[in-house]
Amino acid sequence: MTTHKVWYVCLTSTTLPYKQGWGECAPLPGLSVDDRPDYESLLLSLSQRFEAEGRIDWAALKPYPSLYFGFESAWLQYERGDQLYFETDFSKGKTGIPINGLVWMGSLESMTSQVENLLSRGFSCIKFKIGALRFEDEWTLIRSIRKRFPVSALQIRVDANGAFTPEQAMARLHRLAELDIHSIEQPIKAGQWPAMARLTATSPLPIALDEELIGVHDQKSREALLDTIKPAYLVLKPSLHGGIEGCKSWIQLAEARQTGWWVTSALESNVGLTTIAQWCATLNNPLHQGLGTGSLYENNTCTALHIKGERLYHRPLQLAIPGSQKEKGQPEGGFLLNGQHFNWESLQAAYPSQHWPKSAHMDALMAFLSEWFDPSPTLTIQTSGSTGVPTSFKVPKSRLIYSARQTIQWFNLKEGDDCLLCLDLQFIAAKMMVIRALVGGLSLWIQAADGHPFKQTQQSFRFVPLVPMQVYNSLQHPAEKEALERCSTLLIGGAALSPELEQALQTVNTNVYASYGMAETLSHIALRKVNGKEASTWFTPLPGIHLSLTDTDCLRVEAPMLCVAPIETKDIAMLDEMGRFRILGRQDNLINTGGKKILAERLEATLSSYIKQPFAISKRPDTLLGERLVLVTEGPFDLTRLLGLEPAWTRPRELLVVDALPLTSSGKIDRATLEQWVNAQAPV
Repeated sequence: MTTHKVWYVCLTSTTLPYKQGWGECAPLPGLSVDDRPDYESLLLSLSQRFEAEGRIDWAALKPYPSLYFGFESAWLQYERGDQLYFETDFSKGKTGIPINGLVWMGSLESMTSQVENLLSRGFSCIKFKIGALRFEDEWTLIRSIRKRFPVSALQIRVDANGAFTPEQAMARLHRLAELDIHSIEQPIKAGQWPAMARLTATSPLPIALDEELIGVHDQKSREALLDTIKPAYLVLKPSLHGGIEGCKSWIQLAEARQTGWWVTSALESNVGLTTIAQWCATLNNPLHQGLGTGSLYENNTCTALHIKGERLYHRPLQLAIPGSQKEKGQPEGGFLLNGQHFNWESLQAAYPSQHWPKSAHMDALMAFLSEWFDPSPTLTIQTSGSTGVPTSFKVPKSRLIYSARQTIQWFNLKEGDDCLLCLDLQFIAAKMMVIRALVGGLSLWIQAADGHPFKQTQQSFRFVPLVPMQVYNSLQHPAEKEALERCSTLLIGGAALSPELEQALQTVNTNVYASYGMAETLSHIALRKVNGKEASTWFTPLPGIHLSLTDTDCLRVEAPMLCVAPIETKDIAMLDEMGRFRILGRQDNLINTGGKKILAERLEATLSSYIKQPFAISKRPDTLLGERLVLVTEGPFDLTRLLGLEPAWTRPRELLVVDALPLTSSGKIDRATLEQWVNAQAPV
């Protein structure tokens, strides 16, 4: 097994105080009782039912333990409103949970290497997965470890995962007993109660049940299983054994029969593992628990969990939300605006009184906040119109909150961080900055959208989103450049960076990131570092974003937490083996001249080394070529300077001089207007 497909449940409030709860639904293929072809549609149906009814039907979830655990985890976190599912010294980062090291089945060399690694890290309890090799080879490996480490120094457990037959099991149990083994999990396959009962009655090794518990949902069946088999231990896995509530039931029955138990994971990622670990810490079980497998994943989610020695620790992530400010004596659900604390009610009272100067950008802010705090679960978003006619659509506020949290986590923004907003609140970039401030408790400083955002401020900012034109203008004036460099992080979006601007940013001390996204993806879904040691020409998608290319090499975006359906863009792109991408140009801007297809953006990048004044590439119909390349410049330019450009068909055939290139409100070249200007002129 190299891939584990899991689903995540996210419960999100749409009113203050903001709360969010995450749960992981992680069935194991071929093992979980709820591993079924219609799993996703079942999960969707249950989610929609919960949204409609406002409650979780726990009885309906009982036959589906991994679904039960996912909803249960999300609800536990949502009720608390923070990252602590259970409040203990472990969840606060003060103590750790002892865990066993795990040696996976594999070649003898692989298993030996795993043992050496675990011993060097200080584990005093190691569990071997056995049954993949010849029993004698596995036995020899374990014996070599036991010779080096007596029982007083190392506890050894084994997990057969049902690999033995009932006929051979007893002889192998006796052989393993020679090595002072603590216990063996599931020596024979589940469902053979009489055979398992005979083993537990006469085994020289304590037997623990694991897979045997799968699918046993009701109390009477659980009692019958324990009373028939009489195991020494139970190995409890919430994703397989009925969620946390199901495991609690097993514990109650086990302790009534003086049966031991411990908790382990079932290959969940760190989302599910965090829930299990926090719950496990409330039980105060002195045995080593099996809670380390979340680190197996190469693409794991961010986590507060880490292993030191043989203990699992929880270091809470710092992600502030409104409401935590009440500890400072401020109203719950408030936010900082222009240096002062407000909640929605007090802001309404202060505006439009003399406290706030009457201004277009404050009017726009109040209009947006009014819609945001409206009971409706959706918000209206408008596209920029840079690639077509501007359109509006409604999106659930929960998706906008998710997008805000992604940015907050990526840039490690903290409650109270000063952030500047100097963008048009009509569009998604500005709206998302306000939502980030609300969700993260950020201190938002808002001013009118202007080409010179640092013209009138001497303040330092932790985070500032801008469009390329604003950055370019700021770098032209020493005082504005100095103010820009007092910012910790710039996020540039709305249009591609020109080669000249990208080069100029290499000498800027501020951390600069370029973003890729659109209104339909609720702001950026990928980032790249523009300057510094981590600078790259490749965009890296954010967690949860899946990318591919269409038949026409356009980027296809799957972002299930942000948009319902995949988005097929018109951005021609290339992907690398790491999942990163570059944008080569717009399919709309493809020019077919003489049978050669040229991307306007790529040709402009090439020409930037020849032309130092503002320019763009456009086209006009041509009887011979189909479409003729037209160079549009601000000011005169001699086309003969491009005679050395190869191949020859990339050389513009015509020049149009304009006072200023047409730009969209976000600073992109307005290609449609540019083409109209070109076609309004007589051919040269």
